[in-house]
Amino acid sequence: MKGHADVALDVAKPVGVTAPSIDGRIGLDGIGARLSDGTVEISQLSSILSFKGKSATLASADLRVGGAPARFAARVEDVFAPVVAFELSSAALPLAAVMADAGDDVFREIAASGRLSLTKPTPELEADVRATGGTIRGVAMTNLRARVAHAASDTRIDPLSFDSCGGNLRGSLRRAAGAGASGSARV
Repeated sequence: MKGHADVALDVAKPVGVTAPSIDGRIGLDGIGARLSDGTVEISQLSSILSFKGKSATLASADLRVGGAPARFAARVEDVFAPVVAFELSSAALPLAAVMADAGDDVFREIAASGRLSLTKPTPELEADVRATGGTIRGVAMTNLRARVAHAASDTRIDPLSFDSCGGNLRGSLRRAAGAGASGSARV
């Protein structure tokens, strides 16, 4: 992790209360980080992380995901049992920014919203993803809609649909730890 943070927080734990109350803010400037598996890198995040009681809010901010410009906002209801509600958007996001072996594929006008749970030893993600266009394995597509779930090295995309080559593809994909991808599709 790199960047600068300006911290102004008050932490209080009244008698008889199990968790402290946090009030204040952390100013983030040029923050960058890479996931431990090395697949996703964020950089140039500058925003205000505000705390009120047990909740935290990251104001909508510009950043880079794998070098691509994006916009991100997040909210956590309980920082002591963090589940992050988020929204991410980008005019053009290369799939290689978030997925290994994605080649030159790009999603255009992408919007993702969902929840990232950090309450267990391994993060769990659920997100709805939409893109107006782009490419998948080099094939042009439009109207992408997908529901992504990731937990304990098991990734599911169900449902998945997009338009391509004059038709609509609907299906699902699953990739389990130590296994290749499997799925089904209907045209």
